[in-house]
Order: sequence, then structure tokens, then C-alpha cells
Amino acid sequence: GGVNLSNGFVTFNDRISAEVALRLTGITEDKSELILETPPEPSDIQWADFTQDQTARQGREILGYALTIGLYFAYMPIVVAVTNLANIIDLGPLDILWDSVAPTLGLQIMIAFLPTFLITIYKFCFTLKAAAWAQHKLQAWYFWFQLFFVCLIAAIGTNVMQFTDAMFTDPFSMPGLLADTLPSATHYYMNYLVMQWTTQALVLTRYIPLSKFKFFSKIFSEEEAKELAEPEDQD
Repeated sequence: GGVNLSNGFVTFNDRISAEVALRLTGITEDKSELILETPPEPSDIQWADFTQDQTARQGREILGYALTIGLYFAYMPIVVAVTNLANIIDLGPLDILWDSVAPTLGLQIMIAFLPTFLITIYKFCFTLKAAAWAQHKLQAWYFWFQLFFVCLIAAIGTNVMQFTDAMFTDPFSMPGLLADTLPSATHYYMNYLVMQWTTQALVLTRYIPLSKFKFFSKIFSEEEAKELAEPEDQD
């Protein structure tokens, strides 16, 4: 009827029966009529995802992929813009130190915010059914972003479209392109390593939870502020 959902849970008394049931993929003529899979942990289930309309779900998934592709093509322009702004800043006597981090500041900022951008897209556009599945999807896409925009950033340069076109139309040209561009980018990667040391040192201080705790303690009690400040962002 109209009150029933297309999703449900079946509880078994033993593990063997559950494993046998998961293999019953051919019990109906239409293989898409019954889709069997291992459910997530009860405490991790996102119940709202089980009530989504199938048609609306497909539309949201298309939007999610479009936003991810858009983020891919917007990534490098944002990195370049932030880096150019950082290079303009003059810190006087500290300018020597600033010059060691400014060239890769844009990349580091985008790397820091990329998981947040991706996890937001996945949570709002994809039917994940569990928070852990969002983390798995994030891990897969984050790997490719890191590969392209950290390992291959010297080959990509500022023209993401041209690099992507060359990668798909003539993939065998990639080794030669990397051989031409990577040697001239050694200083860039050395600056990137220095920036990573600074970033990881700041992470160890847990300044974000501390800042959140200090902010919330002005509004709530100390115990409530502690609960609001923890855990750290899981993206």
C-alpha cells in the first residue's frame, strides 16, 4: 500500500542463515525486484535515506556527480587564486619564512577543505543509508583528487581542461609530460613538505576543538560546551 516502503530489515537467528539469504539473488525473474545486502550497524543507520523516493534519488545522484565534477574543474583556479593572494602579502622581516609556505598555501587550504566539500555533497545528494558509507565514498574520491592535484599538479599546471583532455585522448603522453614538468617543480614540492609540517603541528595542538570549546563555553555550561566541541570533524 501507500504506507509501505521499498526497504526493510530481516533479522536471522544465526549467521549461517543470514549468509545463505544474501546469496538468494535469483529467487525472482526480475533481478532488480529484490536487492539483498548486508545492513550497516543499527547505531549508524540514516533512517531518512530509506524513505527517499526512487525518482528523486536518481535526480539527486546526478546532481551529486555534477557537483563533484564541478569541484574538480574549480579546484585548480581556486588554488591559483589563493596562492596569488598569498604571494602579494608582504610580512617585512618575516617575508623569508612566508615565502616558504605561500607558494603552496592555496593547495593546502583546498586539501584541508576538500573532505568537507565532498562529504557535504555526498550527504545531501546520495542515498548512503549509513554514515560509514559516506566515509567510504569520501575515501575513494579523495584519493583521486589527491592523485591529480598533489602528485600530478605540476603536469596539470593552471589548465585543468587541457590536461583532462590530453589524459583521455592520448594517455600514453602522460609519462613524457611528467618527465618534462616534474623536474622543474622540485622547489614547489619542497615548499609543500614544509607546509605539511606546519599543518600537522597545528593539528596536534587540536586548536579547532579548543576554539569551539572556548566559543561554546561563553554561551553554554562547561559540560555542554565540551559535548559540542567533540568529537572533531570526522571528514
